[in-house]
Amino acid sequence: MFKQWLFSAALLASSIVAPTIAAATTKYHTVKTIRPFTAELVFYETNIPYDTVLGRLDAAINKTGSVNFLRDFHNSKTKEEQTTLISSIIQDRTFLLFLETNHKAWLDVYDPTTQHPKATVYTIGNPNFAANILPLDYTTGVNIPPRFLILETKNGGAKIVYQQFSKIFAPFNKNKELAGHTHDLDVNFGALFDNVTSTKV
Repeated sequence: MFKQWLFSAALLASSIVAPTIAAATTKYHTVKTIRPFTAELVFYETNIPYDTVLGRLDAAINKTGSVNFLRDFHNSKTKEEQTTLISSIIQDRTFLLFLETNHKAWLDVYDPTTQHPKATVYTIGNPNFAANILPLDYTTGVNIPPRFLILETKNGGAKIVYQQFSKIFAPFNKNKELAGHTHDLDVNFGALFDNVTSTKV
C-alpha cells in the first residue's frame, strides 16, 4: 500500500512539474524590422475663418451624430446592427467622426502664459471602407482610421494637414486590390477637404 501511495504521489508530482519544464524549454524570439517609405503630406491653406472651416467639416462628417458612435459600435452584437448604425450616422455623407483631440484646450491649461492657436485633430473614417482594407493586410490597421489636423493660421484662416492615404500604405500596396482602395480614399478625402475649403458661396 505504501509503495502504491508513493507511486501515485510521483505521478502527481510529474504532472505538475512537466508543464513547467516544457515552458522553460520554449525558446521565444523577437525580430525588429524597419521599412523605409516615402510619405506625402497634404496641405490645404485658406483665409476662410478657422471656425467656418471647422463648422463645414463638422457638418460633412456629422460630428453631432457621431458623438456616441464608438460606444454604440463596440456594443453592437451583429453585423446588421453595425451597418445600421453606420448608415444612420453617415446618411448621404462619406465619412464620420471617430475621435477629436483639441490641442489648444489642453495647452491653454498646461501653459496659460502662451497664446496658442486653435488646433484640432479629427480621426475620420468609414468602417465600411476599413472592412474592405484590413482583411487584405491587417498591419494596415496602424493607420486606420486616419487623422487630420485643422490648424488656425496667424491671419485667422485655417490650414488642414494630413498624410496621403495611398502613400502611408505604400509598404502594403503590392496588393493591387488594396492599392485600389487606398487610391479611392485619396480621392474621397480630397473631395471632402475641397468642399470644406471651397471659396464658392
